[in-house]
This record gives sequence, structure tokens and C-alpha cells, in this order.
Amino acid sequence: MVDPSVSGLDPRAAAVAMQVAGYVRRYPRAADTCIGIARWWLPPGSQADPAVVLRALEALVRDGVLQARRLPSGECLYSAAGPGHDSEPRNED
Repeated sequence: MVDPSVSGLDPRAAAVAMQVAGYVRRYPRAADTCIGIARWWLPPGSQADPAVVLRALEALVRDGVLQARRLPSGECLYSAAGPGHDSEPRNED
């Protein structure tokens, strides 16, 4: 798995990106939404703003660390990227 490129991200989003990348290295089968990632994947007490988490997740998808799958509810489910993944959110109808 590639480490995320944090260049171009603000310091808070870069820190979240590094934490999420570390989480998927430890738990490669983990998958969750932006809100779930903010609540469960980040260290206790981090209280990351969902907009900051979303910027970090979008960067990780762009860098090939995560993949995003759009759920019928419209939310995206993020998980570790597999080989040959598509960086655009897929619809799961």
C-alpha cells in the first residue's frame, strides 16, 4: 500500500490522512463511511471536523490508498484499495 501524498492538504487534513492510512494498514478489511471513519478510525478525542475528514479521504482515494463505493443512500463507503481499483466512487444499486 502506498503512503498518502499529503502535499496540497492543509495540516489537519494531512494528519487525518496519515491516521486513516495507518488504520487501513492495520485493518485492511475495514470499511466505513466518512462519519464512521471520523468516529471509529481516528484516535479517541480527535473530534475531527467531517469536512476535514472528507478532504483527507478524497486525497487517499486519489492516491490509490482507499477506494470509494457509493451506497444506495448516497453515502460513500471507504475501504483499502485493491489492485486495479477505480478511484471514482462506484454505485452499489
